Amino acid sequence: MSSSLIQRWIIYGYVTITMVITMSTTQSLCRSNNRMSWCQDRNLHSIPSEIANDTVRLMIQDNHIINSPNLQYDLTRLSLLQSINFGNNNLSALPKGIAASISLLKVDHNSIRFVGMEPLKKLSKLKLLDLTSNLLTDSGFNVFSFEGTGNLETLILTDNNLRSIPEALPKSLTTLKLEKNEIDRVSVSPLKELVNLQILHLGFNQITNPSIEPQAFSSLISISELNLENNQLTDVPTNVPTDIRTLVMSHNRIRTIYGADSDTYGGVQRLTSLKLLDVSFNRLESVEPNALDECTHAVQLHDNPFRCDCYMKYLKGWLEQAKTTLSMEAEMRCFQPFEFREVTLNNIELEALQCPTRTHTDRYLKIDKVMWDSVRVSWRPPTADPGFVKRKVMYGTVIDCDSKPNCSDFSEHPDVPAQGLMQDVNYFPVPTSKLPTGHINFTIPHLKHERQYAICMFDSLQTSEDVRAHQCILTTTMPADFANGTQSDDDVMPPWVIITIACAVLIVTIATLIAWYSCRHRSHHGDDDGGHGTAGEIASRRKRAKQRDSQRYYAGTAADPYNVGSIPSQPYQMNNAGTGIPPQQQQAAQQQVRHPATLPPGFYDQTYDSHASDRTYAECGSYRSSMAPPLLNGGQSLIPGAYRSAPPRGHLVPPPGATAYRNHQQRDSAIDARKEFEGLLMTSSSTPASKMSTRHMVSPFQESLTSSDGPDTMSTYQTGTIGSRDTNVDDDNYLLPVTSPIPQHMLTSQSSALSTSTSHSGPYDHLIPHHTGTAMMMQLPPRRDYGNLLPAIPTSNNNNNEMYI
Repeated sequence: MSSSLIQRWIIYGYVTITMVITMSTTQSLCRSNNRMSWCQDRNLHSIPSEIANDTVRLMIQDNHIINSPNLQYDLTRLSLLQSINFGNNNLSALPKGIAASISLLKVDHNSIRFVGMEPLKKLSKLKLLDLTSNLLTDSGFNVFSFEGTGNLETLILTDNNLRSIPEALPKSLTTLKLEKNEIDRVSVSPLKELVNLQILHLGFNQITNPSIEPQAFSSLISISELNLENNQLTDVPTNVPTDIRTLVMSHNRIRTIYGADSDTYGGVQRLTSLKLLDVSFNRLESVEPNALDECTHAVQLHDNPFRCDCYMKYLKGWLEQAKTTLSMEAEMRCFQPFEFREVTLNNIELEALQCPTRTHTDRYLKIDKVMWDSVRVSWRPPTADPGFVKRKVMYGTVIDCDSKPNCSDFSEHPDVPAQGLMQDVNYFPVPTSKLPTGHINFTIPHLKHERQYAICMFDSLQTSEDVRAHQCILTTTMPADFANGTQSDDDVMPPWVIITIACAVLIVTIATLIAWYSCRHRSHHGDDDGGHGTAGEIASRRKRAKQRDSQRYYAGTAADPYNVGSIPSQPYQMNNAGTGIPPQQQQAAQQQVRHPATLPPGFYDQTYDSHASDRTYAECGSYRSSMAPPLLNGGQSLIPGAYRSAPPRGHLVPPPGATAYRNHQQRDSAIDARKEFEGLLMTSSSTPASKMSTRHMVSPFQESLTSSDGPDTMSTYQTGTIGSRDTNVDDDNYLLPVTSPIPQHMLTSQSSALSTSTSHSGPYDHLIPHHTGTAMMMQLPPRRDYGNLLPAIPTSNNNNNEMYI
């Protein structure tokens, strides 16, 4: 029993010790010493509870702490904190509940988007606030954000998304760092109260010279360091405080260093306290004379494309005489002209620095136009002048050496002063070129006519005595009478205007041609398609039209045994009866392909009033809506008496029985056709029955025509057969009276009608309703008057004297 009890106690002791060790290891998340705790990189999501309440310094960076009520509670508990580091966590806003005793607060590398006014309201002892690498924007601050931070000295807002300097910053600031933002404007208001600011870093932004307000830096009376590197500056900013000691502008676009300030650029000559000037890695070409006289300490000029010409003489001499420390002096090399490229400034000689605009002025100065009182001049230098160089023109009349002894001319002595070779010398300031090439045109006015003038170009670094004869060109003004009828330069249309007008006319012309072609192409397609509709409808109409054409125009088919639908190879051929159109008329008619449907003269008028019907008996459509009959050269119709006018096709009419129908353009074609037949037969009824045919002939073309679907292809079988339509119609408004059906003894079969046809079928016989009747009864004129529209009169062996109409 005793041994088992001992073993049990040993097991209990081992377990207890293990648990104590485990708990001790788990709870020791932070290392604390002398009221300071180090909890960095422990994968924490909140402040551990083991942190003592009297802790004054807490290092809790590189964890996963987020904003939560527990975080605010823990910060309130640690009321004696003086320094806390929340760097590289997951905070989205500046934590609340921070102790008022805090003096250093680092919240860098988080995801903070908003600061507000509550977190910093009571932090009166705060000296440093680091918000580097967050997601802050201009809207993340307001005018009350720094209201309680009256002792804040250092504010670091590097690597955020700010577009401007925050407003209402505390006056106690001595260091403000805003690098790596998106700042594109520098205003006066955020900086005007920062009288204690000594260090201002605005590097790695998008600042340009126009985006800096003229007096933006003038209120920084305590400034000693201004860093503007990696921006888009083209010149030194204006109104930089004169007591500044360090001016860093590397990695910009500066081309020239000026001595004095102007409205658009600043100079460095007045910066008497300057200890370091860094303009390396720019586009620096020249330095204005006397600009670096006050820079007696360090100057960084390396890695710039210097132009080694006459304007570089000052910098060359300054480098040799000044006791200035130059870092990387070996990297100060020439870039232009090409013959000096990659040559260091130390190795080039002073006499080699020449300007081609001074030695070969005539290559770049040209006379464009000479008038009687002015001269138009163009200046085309090989490269643009430095910004501090201004151009002037000296001009005057050339001294006549023939009448003056001991005289020199321009050609004999090109190196003599040009001023001594002229009289009535004047000076004309050349306008500053706005082109990057420096090219410019200008006019010298108020000249005398018929005088020889010398025009000399020189720069602002030369005096009038330094101008040599080879810097001048000669010209002679026009006579006085040339002024009459001349055109001023102001009246001449610029070339770009002429080119613009020509291009506009060309574009309009092309657009007009395209529109014309599109309309023409669309109209052709509309004709081919037979109207509008879907693709399936158009294809169906084309197929039906093709079937109709095959039935009408191709001979020798079962549906058309009499070839009534064939088209003659030559229109209006002479028929077998020997009648037809005279040869001279036939020759004129052969120029047409196919003639419109028409009726013999007198036939249309014998049936009913010619103004009352809108129907023919052919598949070609309405008689009046068809084409007018062909004309001879003299204007005479080939078909005498043919109706010429044609109303529009396709008019629909009200149902039979309507009393308001009086317009002949809106008649029912089928009813009109029936009326014609009935009137024709009733006219024939006045003749004795023995002389009249008792058979009703049906068109032999009815089989092909009745199969057509179009509205204009109704056959005589459909429109003219007796009894095919209701005859009990109120036709008071029609010109033809309603008649009773034809008696049975006037009707016959279709087969007997076919037997009476002859082989003399004309090419247009299918256009005429094929009903039996006596030619004598119809009182038709002789056949020669209407050509072959009717077949030949049957021979004598046909006792019935029948014919097809």
